[in-house]
Amino acid sequence: MSYNGFNPNTSLDTFRLNMTRIQPPHSYSAFFMSPNSKSLSTYPDMIQFPSRDITVLDYEPYGYGFKIPTAAANGQLLCSFVLLEPMSALHYFENWIELIQNINELGKASTPVASYDHVIGACYITFFKNKVPTAKYFSQFIYPTSITPIEFSASASGYTTFNVLFDVRNMYLHKDFSTTVNANITQSQRQ
Repeated sequence: MSYNGFNPNTSLDTFRLNMTRIQPPHSYSAFFMSPNSKSLSTYPDMIQFPSRDITVLDYEPYGYGFKIPTAAANGQLLCSFVLLEPMSALHYFENWIELIQNINELGKASTPVASYDHVIGACYITFFKNKVPTAKYFSQFIYPTSITPIEFSASASGYTTFNVLFDVRNMYLHKDFSTTVNANITQSQRQ
């Protein structure tokens, strides 16, 4: 079944190519798992990975001081999605935020740590080149914090998108996946 000329079983790159006639430079997919065990597999229009920062402590025992790394922190993950009928991606993230907002009304524990345990989900982001997966990033501790305003306009051309911001505790390259992919690529090049 297709919605507005887009078949959800195909890559968003194909949809973007049909809409704009611009060949996308790369391809990626995302898989989200919310705390209620519902999942969403989709092709985001854009992904902006979280920043990674090290906090430091100034240390001056004598003479010139130096900085000591003390902790690591991640920024927010930003994903942009194409708004298609029946708006399943938007409803998925709205329901996840609704779950977080009403967590105490749903009978969950009210302590901050227990609440955190009941709002976090997981995310896999896979990158492709020529339809071959090249890298996979994984976050086990993630939850949406904001859905940006969506503008509907009668004069809008192309397609409408919406952005979702996620708090991320950590996001890292899936090492087993990258090793397997590199081995498969090397093996296919030998043949």
